Amino acid sequence: MMANSVFGVLLSGLLAEALVKRTPSHLDAVFFCNSGTEAMEGALKFARAHPDRVRALVMLDSGLRSKATVGADLNPFYDALRAATPEEYRVIVEDFAMTRLFDPVDDQVIARQIAIQMAQVPAHVFLSMAKTVTAFDSADTARACTVPSLIIQSCQPFVDPAALATLSSNWHDGRVVGAGHFIQLLAPDQVIPMVRRFLELTT
Repeated sequence: MMANSVFGVLLSGLLAEALVKRTPSHLDAVFFCNSGTEAMEGALKFARAHPDRVRALVMLDSGLRSKATVGADLNPFYDALRAATPEEYRVIVEDFAMTRLFDPVDDQVIARQIAIQMAQVPAHVFLSMAKTVTAFDSADTARACTVPSLIIQSCQPFVDPAALATLSSNWHDGRVVGAGHFIQLLAPDQVIPMVRRFLELTT
């Protein structure tokens, strides 16, 4: 599960307890990460190091690209944030969220709410995440993963087709129709059946 670390430790503990109570009994641990990239990196590296302890991985619209591709794509955005005034920062983040993370057919009320919330994250927190995002080579790490894995893509271009083509047969690829980056929120009717079917076939 991904959650920004601005939440307090007590709230994280309470949320973890609530999540464990609502999941099947064999899912009894929760790990919070600062970003989706950090969550993906941790999951892939753990699965690579301990394939006997991981039955399957499911990644929802996680970026699957080389470090060079990510840097070329996102460094201009992060550079603009570093140079921005507080008001410019807010506008840049909201625009990024609306244009890069959401599809035009997504619920625009939800999209705007998330964009506003993202723009309220302090600049130093957002920029500290930039180091993790641009330093991680998800494509290379995914190639080393041997456990059954599913990546479900949105309509946004976060997965490089060339990188996807280099993955082994343990990887499965799915895509939702008509939803941006937050697919678990925007298209659960598509995501849940795909995850269920994947787990039926692989675990």
